[in-house]
Amino acid sequence: MESFICAAIPIAFVSAWIGYAAGSAKEAATEGFFFGLLFGPLGVLGAFALDNRPQCKTCLGRVPSGAKKCLHCGEPFGRSGAETEIKRQTRLYRQEQLARNEEYQRTAELRSKQRHEQAKQRRERIRNGLGNGIKATSDWWYGIDSDRRFLIFFWSWVITVFGACFAIVYFYVWQR
Repeated sequence: MESFICAAIPIAFVSAWIGYAAGSAKEAATEGFFFGLLFGPLGVLGAFALDNRPQCKTCLGRVPSGAKKCLHCGEPFGRSGAETEIKRQTRLYRQEQLARNEEYQRTAELRSKQRHEQAKQRRERIRNGLGNGIKATSDWWYGIDSDRRFLIFFWSWVITVFGACFAIVYFYVWQR
């Protein structure tokens, strides 16, 4: 029994190194090593059958892992025609979106300038008179932007309500 173990251990290690060498040619060195170590000479035969190199999608030939194109048919490797088309369509879509955004910003700036000019013209018309004899000094309300009109109305209402509440509290609570 000892003689068998003494013979099996060197055979396993030699087979492991031969399997490693056979697998390294096909980018399967680790698998070849373990096949040779575990299965001996049969593992070496299995290591020769291992192949971890990428496969070309067009001609199904094996190519080195760092290859840019297939060595057999010359097809660009790692990217199929459909993937290339998808990337191209995505790039065109992004360019189109950029152009739309730029156009939108340009038109938004133009609209903003137009609104500013219109507001300026309205203020000028109000300042010079509305054409019905009412001057800006007597009709100041129409010369104010709608947002400011709302704020004036809102705060005047708040002050009125607060004053009414204060009067009620003062006369009915504190004066008793």
